[in-house]
Amino acid sequence: MKITKKQAIVGGAVVGVLILGGVGTGFSIHSANVHHDKVVAQQKVETAKKAEAKREAAAESEAKAALLTAEKVDSIENVSAAQSAVALVKNTKLNKERNAEIASIHDRIKLETAAKAAVTAFQKDATNATKDKAAHTAVNKLTSPYDTALKTQLNKEIAASEAQAKAAEAKAKAAADAAAKAKTAADAQAKAAASANTTSNYASGYGTSSNGSGSSSNTGGNGYTNSGSSGNASSGGSSSSGGGSSVPSTPGSSPADNSLSDAAADQNNQESSKPIVNPFK
Repeated sequence: MKITKKQAIVGGAVVGVLILGGVGTGFSIHSANVHHDKVVAQQKVETAKKAEAKREAAAESEAKAALLTAEKVDSIENVSAAQSAVALVKNTKLNKERNAEIASIHDRIKLETAAKAAVTAFQKDATNATKDKAAHTAVNKLTSPYDTALKTQLNKEIAASEAQAKAAEAKAKAAADAAAKAKTAADAQAKAAASANTTSNYASGYGTSSNGSGSSSNTGGNGYTNSGSSGNASSGGSSSSGGGSSVPSTPGSSPADNSLSDAAADQNNQESSKPIVNPFK
């Protein structure tokens, strides 16, 4: 069959249309695929952002809770946990603020340690006024509201040590007063004993006497001889002279005893002075 020119033109037109349609369809399909890929990529980005925001929020919440725990009980374990939690916070501003809080906790721990050490030092030397003042100064630096319980406890310990020091001082004063009183009594007793000894020695010296004796012979016309003692001298007592005998005073005797001795001596002297009667006269 012979194709006419007209048929050739129509057929070429149809083929052209078909070719152009296919190209257009392909381009449309490609454009749709590109858009889809963009949408998917954007969705992935949004999802990642949401996940990161969620993770950041969780990290910030965990850091805040860990810091609160470390504030309440500032142990090594709690502070270390807070530091680890804060390190996970990506927000630069928030991270800086949380690290500043951790630094303040470290400073508070130093003050607490110093206060405890000062109180312990005072407890070991409760009569030391300088250590007492140092303990009060260190405890007064605990200004954190989380240190209220510790501050109260340390002040109680200081008060107990101060009471102990006062009791020790009172006991030492009482002992010193008792020692002084005993010394005063001992001195008075020694003085009284010395005075009594001096009086006794004086009394003994007052009663001492010395006697000297001599003999005389009286010869009568009858040839009888009468002998008697004379020349009695006493010191501190009485003295008598004449024929006959005298009674010496006893050393250490009282004045009354010496008076009796003198009376007896006078009587003996009187009897010895009587004339001798000669029976052969």
